[in-house]
Amino acid sequence: MERLLLDKISYLADHCNFVYLKDIVERHKLKGDSVMSTLLDVLSSNIGSLNNPNKLANTFKSKGINTNEVTISQY
Repeated sequence: MERLLLDKISYLADHCNFVYLKDIVERHKLKGDSVMSTLLDVLSSNIGSLNNPNKLANTFKSKGINTNEVTISQY
């Protein structure tokens, strides 16, 4: 049972990374997918909370990722 759950989690993570993120990065010619991937993680973990680009940029800075609210707004 536990193995089945791990297989499902792995499948969904791979699907997200190789289908959705790859498509977005290629379609919009983004320089790196680390910001987009981190943005997806942060927004997913904050579902139901109000977010704004400035608050998200501060979260990125606390994670050691150099980006700004303009980039986040564009994403």
